Amino acid sequence: DQDLHSFVAQRIAASPGDIVDPEGHVLGRHRGLPFYTVGQRHGLGVALGEPAYVIRLDAQENRLVVGSPERLLTTCAELYDVRWLMRPGGQELSVRARIRYRGRRSPAQVTVTGERAVVRFSERQRAVAPGQSIVFYDGDTVLGGGVVAQSHIECIDADQGHPAD
Repeated sequence: DQDLHSFVAQRIAASPGDIVDPEGHVLGRHRGLPFYTVGQRHGLGVALGEPAYVIRLDAQENRLVVGSPERLLTTCAELYDVRWLMRPGGQELSVRARIRYRGRRSPAQVTVTGERAVVRFSERQRAVAPGQSIVFYDGDTVLGGGVVAQSHIECIDADQGHPAD
């Protein structure tokens, strides 16, 4: 009969830290990163004059990064622990990718390197967060999937370096 925050507070040591915008400007303080999730809008404790959403949990710096809803949209995700039930041949695959249990399957290109992959979505996806799974489909057949290491607003070619976001 406990609310989620009480449940988490009793089981996890959470350290307060800064709430920042994408440029690093401090906007307020958070209660501890375990109390927040990417895409969350309510309960942030900051008023910016426009809706603010959690766009990233920066565990290394203990910072909660908030921004506009547009900052939640991504076209690219890097995956680790990629596993296959049925892998089509080749390093480049056209699939339908599902991020959430009830999420829509979206067209995507997957570039595979061992147990890692980069997923390039044809349409922007909302709130793709580290730790989420992405499952690959061919029609109704599950091909495999992996775990999100990080997502990016835009994908760029490997020879140009890594995306900034």
